[in-house]
Amino acid sequence: MDAAYDCAVDDHNYFYTLLANLESDVSQAKWDEAQFSLLAFSTAFRHHIALEESIYFPMIKKVAGNETWPVEVLSAEHSRLKLILLRMESAVSLHRKNDFILHVESFLILMHTHSVKEEQILYKNIKHVALLANDRPESLLSAHEATVQSSSNMPPSF
Repeated sequence: MDAAYDCAVDDHNYFYTLLANLESDVSQAKWDEAQFSLLAFSTAFRHHIALEESIYFPMIKKVAGNETWPVEVLSAEHSRLKLILLRMESAVSLHRKNDFILHVESFLILMHTHSVKEEQILYKNIKHVALLANDRPESLLSAHEATVQSSSNMPPSF
């Protein structure tokens, strides 16, 4: 597979790792650690969404013409995921373990189905779409790496 695909899939795997750390902190009522884990997760997740919405989605719209339903579906899911993330943030800040568990379960279900769509449709075709849009596939990887780099400016313990 190409490097842009691998980087995007690696992001998803990284999210699941960060989310597992957060779940562990909340389950043990380690609220200070949970705040830090939540910050790490939400920062990486929001940067990833920003990358998709600012680079991948416009590129797809450029070549897809009237067939933009995949982007519309993925964008709607991004909105729902961001809303659930806000609820998770609230639950952590208020130290409400049960509320967090409810919201993280909803997040995981939606994130899983969303990730499958992205990995099987969006990412597998992004190199081809980039060529059709007259963008260089290497520029996707550079943009992705820049986004990941900006989200990795977190304190070193995560």
